[in-house]
Amino acid sequence: LILIDLHGAPGSQNGWDNSGRVGPVQWGTGNTIYWRTLTVIDRLAQKIRELDNDQETYGTVIGLELMNEAWSARVAGGLGTVKDYYYKGYDIARKYLPPERYWIVIEQAFSGDWWGFMGDKTKYKNVVLDMHIYHCFDPNLWSMSWDQNIRQTEGPERSFINSQTLPVIVGEWSVASTQWPYTEGFPDDNKK
Repeated sequence: LILIDLHGAPGSQNGWDNSGRVGPVQWGTGNTIYWRTLTVIDRLAQKIRELDNDQETYGTVIGLELMNEAWSARVAGGLGTVKDYYYKGYDIARKYLPPERYWIVIEQAFSGDWWGFMGDKTKYKNVVLDMHIYHCFDPNLWSMSWDQNIRQTEGPERSFINSQTLPVIVGEWSVASTQWPYTEGFPDDNKK
């Protein structure tokens, strides 16, 4: 089964290479970039639905993730802008992707503030929160043993998952737990 996500948004949602452009975050700074992203969601949702019209691809895609790793602290308007985008993206995607058949996935945007988000189950159906676990980016975890890293995942990270009102998937993770040379707090691209 396949979950399709918008990994890079126009203007870059986090300023890292995985957004398609390293540098300043421009996503969310103006209506043009913001609405272009929603237009992309509209077209992706249409294409996903078209796959179900073909016998060879029917049932292969289970959902659409509206955007990967928006860094809410760098986005103009912060987490409010990201949440507003998720509400609008949900409505657009649901024009083509019925909740009985498809997930709409939101990524946690480097924030733990998701309690009750899209909590109206009469309107927001089959919404899933995507959490990413990377111990290699946290200097506090570098000196931990494998057992301690596992306990970290079983403890605070599981507590976050269990505390959410939406179902949670771990869409990205890494078992790497060693220190990497950092530039401005992020790993050297050559060592990814």
